[in-house]
Amino acid sequence: MTRANRATLAALGAAIEGGRPELARRELGRFDPLIALRGRRLLSAALDRAHLGTNVHDPVHLARIAFLNLAKGSPESDFDDVPAIAAEQQAFAATLRAPRRGPWLTVSLLLLLVTSTAAAVVAWRLTRPFDPRTSPDGRALSEHLTGFVIANSRGDSALRDRARAQATSAAVRKSLGAAPTDRLGELMDAATALDATRESGDRMTLAAAALNRALFEAKRPYFVDTDVLPGPVKPQAALLGFYVERESLIRSGSETHRVLHLWRLDHLNLVQGYIGYTRPSMPAATVLLDQVEADLVRYVLPALAEGQPMSLVDEAIELEAESRGQSWVLAVNTRGGELLRGYFEATELGRDPAVRRVGELLARRRALVESWRKDLAGLGHVLRIPQRLVPEADYSKDLSLRVPRAQLGEWDTLHAELLEPAPSAAFRRLRDFYVASVERHEVQHRIDFARGLFPIPELLCKQLGVDDPLDTPEGSLRARAREELSAYLASVIASTHSPVLELVLLSRHVFVSRGGTYWHAALAVFRGIGFELGLDVDAVIGRGVIRAERFAKLWASVLERPPAELRAAAERFHQKAHGGPLAAVEVVAHTDHREWRH
Repeated sequence: MTRANRATLAALGAAIEGGRPELARRELGRFDPLIALRGRRLLSAALDRAHLGTNVHDPVHLARIAFLNLAKGSPESDFDDVPAIAAEQQAFAATLRAPRRGPWLTVSLLLLLVTSTAAAVVAWRLTRPFDPRTSPDGRALSEHLTGFVIANSRGDSALRDRARAQATSAAVRKSLGAAPTDRLGELMDAATALDATRESGDRMTLAAAALNRALFEAKRPYFVDTDVLPGPVKPQAALLGFYVERESLIRSGSETHRVLHLWRLDHLNLVQGYIGYTRPSMPAATVLLDQVEADLVRYVLPALAEGQPMSLVDEAIELEAESRGQSWVLAVNTRGGELLRGYFEATELGRDPAVRRVGELLARRRALVESWRKDLAGLGHVLRIPQRLVPEADYSKDLSLRVPRAQLGEWDTLHAELLEPAPSAAFRRLRDFYVASVERHEVQHRIDFARGLFPIPELLCKQLGVDDPLDTPEGSLRARAREELSAYLASVIASTHSPVLELVLLSRHVFVSRGGTYWHAALAVFRGIGFELGLDVDAVIGRGVIRAERFAKLWASVLERPPAELRAAAERFHQKAHGGPLAAVEVVAHTDHREWRH
């Protein structure tokens, strides 16, 4: 017998005993609402059957028949025998155990619902991807910092002050800490006061240093950098917020250098076109994980798939070469892919099936994007090439009416596989491998800052047309090319397994640009190594304007040599260029914060 049946019999029995069967429905109200709801339906059905089964219309007699209908399915006595029905009903009622009263079932179900909901919320919080921008301190250094910079650049004091108040609110103070929050406010004030004088720029630099020191002491995984941009009336302050995913401590001699692995938090339309940077005024060297990932997914990893080229040459130069009927670009890209695969095949990473699968998936994604770019260009659309492992845009939605449905299905399938545990872990290992080189490059800058002024190497002086190797004004092309040459040589010499990967990646600076800081430094590395290998470098690339196709010949000649010869040549060039061997470095500690996969 169900709880609803027992409750209905108890209510009906009490109403019969009181001589007022019409009160049975009210008696059901003493039980749980869910049971009472079902009981009222049972009572109505039982009373309807009682009316149909007897010619006696006494309400108490009808109630007793209804009672027996519920209890037994039907009375044993004659339906019209009033005394017999009464005796049978009273006998059964005496054996009935009173059910539990009160709203216990509803309360229990509500408690179960609340508990289940709370458990689901906790599970969702524990399993959802980590995003530092969802916390009060993360919002302060992303959303509110961006709003402040934009409002400040527009001269909108009301919006600027509101953004400052949000970035330094009580919630942020509780989450970020009192000292970092106060220093953040002081940095915003310095940015507001920025004008055309050098002193105001220095004030902002000092304020940023104080903020980063406070963040470090409070053990908060954030970093803020500043930049001064030209404006129509006065200089504009740019404040860049970052999340620190890892901090490395690297020792060289008696000095220890910090290197921060950063994800960009702010939303400013300010692109950093490099994978790491540092300055003497900064408290640490930095590795920009956004740009590292873009390099990997666009240029490096697709070339791991068998037969795939590596994009080393600028697209404009490639089109120019095609228009002239030249095939050197295809030869360089094809050879670049072969060198990359040969490098990784000699390493533990290259023997990992998951690593190879990541390359295959990204190569297929690149092929899809290239085919879509061509198709959409004819329709007047420009397709944004994905810069991240997880694309920034919803391509399936945005392209749903423009590309074949089957290809969009393939797009979703390959991304689902990329996010599976094995490929995702393989990508992280590849990224860490790549980042190690960037760390060494940036640490070399810190070592050079510490040793003070050092001359421009003779080879670079001739390349730049500089007479005085000590004439290096801070921030000038010659000073920056000297610094980048030193750091590039450090990366090549200290490279893991072999210098081939470093040299292949370095060559992109020569193939994709002409005449800038990185172009001069990268070209000097190849020229210096070429000379040390005994090549007639000037005959290969010429003495006048150095074109990409001429550099391609030097590139091929250098990279056909065995890795051991390349490293030894780089070491000899460094000895001549800088008057001594490369400084030894050692990673002494890592501090990892939560991984931000986005």
